[in-house]
Amino acid sequence: MKNVHRILQLRPKNFYSIPIYIISYNRKNDLELLVNRLMNDGYKNINIIDNASKNIELLDYLKDVRKQGVKVFYMEHNYGHRVFWESHLFDDVIHNQYYVLTDPDVILIDECPANYVEVFLIYYKNMWILFVMVYRLPKYGGNIALGEQKGKK
Repeated sequence: MKNVHRILQLRPKNFYSIPIYIISYNRKNDLELLVNRLMNDGYKNINIIDNASKNIELLDYLKDVRKQGVKVFYMEHNYGHRVFWESHLFDDVIHNQYYVLTDPDVILIDECPANYVEVFLIYYKNMWILFVMVYRLPKYGGNIALGEQKGKK
């Protein structure tokens, strides 16, 4: 909980440099679509976590995309969707900074603005504040989270 509060206080200098991690396993076409969209929208810190893929087309693509500045982490076995936590390679990221974690089949619609990481972060911060207010509400004995004082309507 302390890390979450500390991280929420951070203000990224550049939302386009927040690391984006994509969990990948044998899905070249979807991965390529997502990476292209991220690059076209200006994101600079794109990371692919490959879960020991065997697909030759995907492995060739991973070699090529590295030449474009995308970092690729090759896992020795398939951790599944929990690779970000279970591999323990990303513990420092998890506990100390903002990041985006996604799968290659999450493709943004054309109408989505290019600054979606900033929009998501603002939404997350607002939702976290709402959660904290609602969670602590019984402690204060009233609807203080809704702006009412105890005993007044």
